[in-house]
Amino acid sequence: MDPEEIRQDFPIFQEKENLVYLDNAATTQKPEQVIKTIEKFYSKNNSNIGRGLYDLAEEATQAYRESRKTVADFINAESDEVVFVRNTTEAENLLASSLDFEGEILISRMAHHSEQLPWRRKAQEDGNSLDFLETREGKISLESAREKISENTGIIAISHISNVFGAENPVEEIIELAHEKDALVVLDAAQSVPHRPLDVKELKADFVAFSGHKILGPSGTGVLYGKKHLLDKMAPYQVGGGMIKSVKKKSVKYEDPPEKFEAGTPNIAGAVGLGAAIDYLDSFDMEEVEEHDKALSAKMIEGLEKIKG
Repeated sequence: MDPEEIRQDFPIFQEKENLVYLDNAATTQKPEQVIKTIEKFYSKNNSNIGRGLYDLAEEATQAYRESRKTVADFINAESDEVVFVRNTTEAENLLASSLDFEGEILISRMAHHSEQLPWRRKAQEDGNSLDFLETREGKISLESAREKISENTGIIAISHISNVFGAENPVEEIIELAHEKDALVVLDAAQSVPHRPLDVKELKADFVAFSGHKILGPSGTGVLYGKKHLLDKMAPYQVGGGMIKSVKKKSVKYEDPPEKFEAGTPNIAGAVGLGAAIDYLDSFDMEEVEEHDKALSAKMIEGLEKIKG
């Protein structure tokens, strides 16, 4: 990897040559390829999707579907397992509102607000008990997980990599413990997807959520992956146009997932831009990206240790 060469792809660094940007965990800058893709869509392909029979509508619909497939391939999922949302926060809220389960909710003490608050509200409204997995040395404690995951556990919502500590949690072991007790696992991958390979089939989490704006994509875009049989059982999060098969006076039939969870006109240009961002990210070896991150972190820690106080 040549960081200086990569830097040339980002217009903001050409505009602000001395900018040192250290806030990628909050949101990432956008490469020219993403910006131009969005501009091209609005200039040449802009139309609503899934409801027009003219050429422009077909082109826009195809571009939207291709972006969904790009996302699915990136995380080794099927296209109908990928729901477009606004961000990880909406994905967590969608699940907390639509997922029907019984049993205790487990979240971690290190949980981001968006990761814990939807489930805390779910527990309050539906009467589920709720408990916290402990954190030790910046990671979710496996000892705590073994102690608290039981036959009474219904769902576990955890982060793959902490937005506070940058530490990778032992999610494979926690997922295995959960599935042994027939509990579901929701994985917040907002901080892991930009930095390392993620294979949802290998990971075996039931649901995975991440945000487009943290992986070089547009704001207002995000992804909820869910196992197909689980998405099939879930009720729609919102209802309206685009997510129905038919509406009659006395009956309504909803679309199959993922369209069932995408009411109204979606962020079409954003989804197309997200596909471009993933194509750009996919042009790198994600294992090299991860090693580069580790090298930068080590350099930063070494430098900080030399500063008194």
